[in-house]
Amino acid sequence: MGHKKVKSLLERALAKEEINLAEYSLEEVKKVIEDLVELQLNKIHREEIIRLQDAMIMASEKVKKILQSEK
Repeated sequence: MGHKKVKSLLERALAKEEINLAEYSLEEVKKVIEDLVELQLNKIHREEIIRLQDAMIMASEKVKKILQSEK
């Protein structure tokens, strides 16, 4: 018989499952909060990088147009 993998607190939180925090130690809850904050910060940083890359692409295209019009 196969054993069903027990989801971690983080996996359950990410799946938006209902969680009874009384089943977990204070350290487990603290760790999952830290992990969730880190994931959110990483997401924000990725979004900022993408916006900056898009701005750089648009700026370089404008520079190309200006240079071409000066020829």
